[in-house]
Amino acid sequence: FLFCHFTVMEVKYCIMNLILLLSCIFGGRSEKCPLNSVCRCRKFEGKLFADCSDRFLSKAPTFSDDIIGINFAKNKFSTIPQNLPTSLLHLEMSRNELVYLNSSSFKRYTLLQNLSVSHNILLEMSIGTLKSNSRLKHLDVSHNNLLTLEVMYNISVDLKESQIQTLILEKLQCTYGVSLDIKQYQVIHLKHTQLLELNLASNRINSLEIGVLNALPKSLRILNIADNKLSFGLYIMEFTVLHNLEILNVSFQNSFHQMKMSGDVFDKCNDTKNAPPCTCTKDISLDMIIRENDIGNTTSTPRNWNHYIDTILAAESFFPFSSDYTVDNYTIYLPRNLRVFYYHDNLYKMSIPKFPFGLNNKLTHIFAQRNIFYEIIGPVTGISQLQYADLSGNFCKNISKSLLQPFSKLEFLNLSNNALAPIFENDKQGEIFRNQRLLSVLDLSFNRIVHLPERVLQNNINIRHLDLSFNSLSEFKVNIEHMKKLKTLELSNNQLVELDSETRKSLDRLPLNSINIHLIGNNLKCSCETLDFLKWMQNSKNVHFVKMKDYTCSFG
Repeated sequence: FLFCHFTVMEVKYCIMNLILLLSCIFGGRSEKCPLNSVCRCRKFEGKLFADCSDRFLSKAPTFSDDIIGINFAKNKFSTIPQNLPTSLLHLEMSRNELVYLNSSSFKRYTLLQNLSVSHNILLEMSIGTLKSNSRLKHLDVSHNNLLTLEVMYNISVDLKESQIQTLILEKLQCTYGVSLDIKQYQVIHLKHTQLLELNLASNRINSLEIGVLNALPKSLRILNIADNKLSFGLYIMEFTVLHNLEILNVSFQNSFHQMKMSGDVFDKCNDTKNAPPCTCTKDISLDMIIRENDIGNTTSTPRNWNHYIDTILAAESFFPFSSDYTVDNYTIYLPRNLRVFYYHDNLYKMSIPKFPFGLNNKLTHIFAQRNIFYEIIGPVTGISQLQYADLSGNFCKNISKSLLQPFSKLEFLNLSNNALAPIFENDKQGEIFRNQRLLSVLDLSFNRIVHLPERVLQNNINIRHLDLSFNSLSEFKVNIEHMKKLKTLELSNNQLVELDSETRKSLDRLPLNSINIHLIGNNLKCSCETLDFLKWMQNSKNVHFVKMKDYTCSFG
């Protein structure tokens, strides 16, 4: 669930310098280090890194003090080696056999900046494990599902005065089991760090206690809570407090996980692990921090977090989706610097009603493909900076003609794999896309479209790529003469017999020298009636027919 490309996830402040660093150094000259060791040393920017991965090691060799990075991944270590250079900056201990970590595990390595203990069999990571590592910037504890999310409190206590920037806590719970909530006490000590990225994916999280998001550091830029079981609740309104958040991933909620009869179902996960009862409310200093964190909370008594939100976190009661809720005066405020929102592959069946977002946001990219948005009524307002929207594969059968009006800056729109044929077929005046004058890529494939009105795209002068493949078009008479930048026309796998004369003239008049047209998989006919079309295919200098040698043509 990493998301590292900007057009599907994700450009992000990409994850774990350690991984990047180790991947870079494998290209250089290597030599044994220490002498006669199974490890290989490489220089990177004048520094020595040792690659000891996948060597069946259970004890560490002795290294010289000029080694600043060691990769011990895929070995047999059950404890952290204590004979490594104290100048170590990068330590990779993933995929070993670590079981317990305590205050002595990393005490010697006070300069550590990058640490990974992912994919081990950790049972405990006690308070004090990272107390000596105040320079730590990147920590990956993911895929230790015997730890449970309770370890988050221990980690946050140790890191509260550190330089932590990236914290990966993915998959600390079993795949199957009772869902859980994130509480304030688990994250409150991170509040004054300079954390940039937090990954809580794949942890069976059902909701966030009110105050959790406000307790996170305002420096946070990337939040990944994908592959959980999030229900709708009032905590959604609290995301706005994350002023510097730029990328939010809440995809794969309630998604199906393939059962492995030899694995996940019979995992002996420690899901019953609990924090000492009421420890948090007996901690006077912690109570004060939380009261300071509460906006407008003037109570002098400790907050009872464990039961505070139980009565308001029901998915069916969250007002935008509740059929019983009639109040129209609500606004959803996004983090003001949010640019990319991932909300795809979620098993939520819903009709999207009126959705007014606060105007103070910078959202440009929405990835909302493969959900179950069977209709989008709208209006969806307040995200006028939107440039990229993927709504494909949503089983959608209805959108309002005014849905896209607020999105005048839209450049990429994917509505493929839906059932929107009646909507497009009846848009005779081009109302749906009338405000998308900047639209460059439009994908309407797999929508069962039988015909399209001539004026359906009359306002879209900047289209470069138009995809109408895998529909049921028997003719194509859409006006495209105004599309001076058209580069690709995807008409494959329809029921086309030919392109009519007006369309051919429009294509020939376009200024580009090479327009790619895809016609494979159609019912092209070779007859006297289509002779002009066949000659045009052969002689047109402005049009390139992609894979023309694979076209089939019926006689008669």
